[in-house]
Amino acid sequence: MPLVEWKAYQYEPPSSHEREAMFSFGQDLNIGVVCGAASSNLAIIDAESKPSFTDQLNRCDRAGFANTWVDETHRGGHIYLSLPVAVKPKSFKRDGYEVRAQGQFVLMPPSVHPSGAVYTFINQPPSIIRFLR
Repeated sequence: MPLVEWKAYQYEPPSSHEREAMFSFGQDLNIGVVCGAASSNLAIIDAESKPSFTDQLNRCDRAGFANTWVDETHRGGHIYLSLPVAVKPKSFKRDGYEVRAQGQFVLMPPSVHPSGAVYTFINQPPSIIRFLR
């Protein structure tokens, strides 16, 4: 459950003062990132299971864009991509993943899922891979 009203940041990121205020609530806060326009058109492949996560990582590797931020979640994982434009979210439930995009958010490391599982980066190069027009 978000501690702050995050929908206000769907198109513009919070200011540095707002970010400081958000993190003044105390320790042990989870961290969420808003996808889309507010985060340089961030889109995240959110795999819902270990097999789907492995499949998506393999697809990214074959396409030549596996060297980006990747984290493991309590069930699968996230693959972070920066696109030329903000895109609408898309679910592929039969394949066990969805693209989290404009108007959505995901938790990211070092967040802790209600099950107690910790979100952990398994790849974190200096930047998220950026696709150009």
